[in-house]
Amino acid sequence: MSGHPVSRPHRSLKPFNRSDEAIRIRCRRIFTALVLAVLSFAAAWGQPHSVTYRENSDHELTIYFINGKEPGKTMMIIGGIQGDEPGGYLTADLYADMLLEKGNLIVVPRANFNSIIQNQRGVNGDMNRKFSQNTLFSDDDDLNIVNTLKELIKQSDVLLNLHEGSGFYSPDYISDMLNPLQYGQSIIADAALYRRPDSTVIDLEGTAKRVIESVNRNIKNGDHIFRFNNHNTLSEKTLHLEQRKSATFYALTKAGIPSFGVETSKDIKDIVTKVKYQTLVINAFMAEYGIIPEHPSVFLPVPELDHLVINVSGVPTPFAVKNGETLDIPAGSTIHVSSVVANYKRGLSIDIVDMGNSNDIDRVVVINSPTTIEVYKDAYLCGKVRINTIEQAGLTETERLKQLEIAVGAKKFVVSESDTLHIVKGDGITVVNAWMTNGTRSGFRINFVGFVGNKKFNDAEDRGYPINTARDLMQRFSVGEKGLLYLIDAENIRTNENIGTVYVALDGADVDYLIMERADGTKLALPPGSVLRCKKQDRIKVLSIISNITEEPFVDAYIQNGTDRWEKLVLPADLVLTIEMEIQFRRESHYLGSISLRIDG
Repeated sequence: MSGHPVSRPHRSLKPFNRSDEAIRIRCRRIFTALVLAVLSFAAAWGQPHSVTYRENSDHELTIYFINGKEPGKTMMIIGGIQGDEPGGYLTADLYADMLLEKGNLIVVPRANFNSIIQNQRGVNGDMNRKFSQNTLFSDDDDLNIVNTLKELIKQSDVLLNLHEGSGFYSPDYISDMLNPLQYGQSIIADAALYRRPDSTVIDLEGTAKRVIESVNRNIKNGDHIFRFNNHNTLSEKTLHLEQRKSATFYALTKAGIPSFGVETSKDIKDIVTKVKYQTLVINAFMAEYGIIPEHPSVFLPVPELDHLVINVSGVPTPFAVKNGETLDIPAGSTIHVSSVVANYKRGLSIDIVDMGNSNDIDRVVVINSPTTIEVYKDAYLCGKVRINTIEQAGLTETERLKQLEIAVGAKKFVVSESDTLHIVKGDGITVVNAWMTNGTRSGFRINFVGFVGNKKFNDAEDRGYPINTARDLMQRFSVGEKGLLYLIDAENIRTNENIGTVYVALDGADVDYLIMERADGTKLALPPGSVLRCKKQDRIKVLSIISNITEEPFVDAYIQNGTDRWEKLVLPADLVLTIEMEIQFRRESHYLGSISLRIDG
């Protein structure tokens, strides 16, 4: 059986070689309440169910929930938290569609999809070293994913984090490849025994050794047997202090559940062998916790694109373009790839070369010159489609911009040349399309001044790129450098002359009132900065937030109730005042004011 070729350092790939041995819910912050709602829905569903955050983006995260016919323990399986370890995410894939007789699975095959498609350990640093951070308000996409994983961990009874490690672990030094500092072919825990605050003792070593005994009976190669690797992370003498920032340490010490890192060796080159070892370990852990499955099969065909479905502006019917074919379109056309049809359904991404993103599925892109659409299964090139441009006559001297089509969240606006579009700072916008006075859609570019869409090559063509107006715009390029008014210029590609401008005004994001209700039914409308005087044990219901924000991301309320941590309020929320509280308003990571609840007497 052939496996996937591992050959994608920094997106520079050789063509796919069969002889190699190894191988979206829209853009918004991931919030605790949505995760919990999905968990409740999945539990009621009773069949495999999935939810996807940031679909078709670089940071896509898909979670699979499998509930058995009979209730039982819940095991969480994480793969791909480090993007250069395919054995983990390919193994987790095999469990995403499993049916269970008893117990439950929460499967996250590709926790760090952005790093997987780049074949790097961590594009934004090591995601598995970010679990010690508590902030909910961050522009780091990794941390938003980590916050979701933390909530899933809290709903689980055991965590398995799938990895590939260097060399082969041995408790004694035998060679440079087989010694205590290697990770491969081991089951890692942060302690042998762990005593929870309620005095319950978790026997990590005993559990791992029973699993290892079961697994090793099925491994014929004596060099590949598993061993228990106690990182002793709680001790000040540990050699692995960095593991205190990991998912397994968080699961053990904060969620109070047994957690294990499952490490196959990177020095085992056959990906199918590594996947088989991972499934042996997972199945043994499932048996240990009474989770009864229908076992997955290990079948890893060579990934291969069949065709892309490509939509072209001005053409009502999309094109189905086979792997290796060329599509001819007029220069200046916009395209978006709406579907990828291949012999895999997960882990697929496309890269429209030199267009700025790593995952361009369903993204509107302006094509002014020939390019290639590369299709990847995880980090592995599995197909190409060539886009050829047909040059058209350039713009005449009298042609000017007529209108822009701009998406603001879910709404679309058509804005005429010289007009101003008013939005709220923090709204997500995308310049979707543009028309000249004669109806042409080619021969010009649309430049949102102060924004760079194509990070690989700043071509000043900004159609199709989502823009977060709170963090993606450079204030020094705004009118008067005040960050309140920005220009969208249409420019003649041939002469670089300005042929029209649309203005975007950013109004301040404001919270007007927080609507609250006392126990006697009295409703209050409190603006930010208010102080509500209450008595101890008063009951207050927080009903809704009134603001000028009408598009995602919406305003959320967070409460600080005697600790240093802010917790999100899922409205409507019932509060009982035992201590003084603070309610804070935020849109993503941006502070919009607060209200104090004070106790008299």
